Amino acid sequence: PYSPEFSPIENFWSKVKSILRSLEARTYPDLAKALEKAFKEVSLTDIKNWFTNCCYCTSLE
Repeated sequence: PYSPEFSPIENFWSKVKSILRSLEARTYPDLAKALEKAFKEVSLTDIKNWFTNCCYCTSLE
C-alpha cells in the first residue's frame, strides 16, 4: 500500500504548491515564472529534512 507520509516527494510538492498559491499567477507566462521561483525556493536542507522525517537513512559524507 502507498503511504504518502513516507514519501519525501509529497513534502516537496506541498511546499511548491504553497509557494504557487502565494504568488497568485493568473497567466501561463506568470505561472512559468512562479514555478521557476518555487523550485528555486526548495533548499538542499529541505530535501535532507524530508528524507530524515520520512524515516529514510541518510549519510551525507
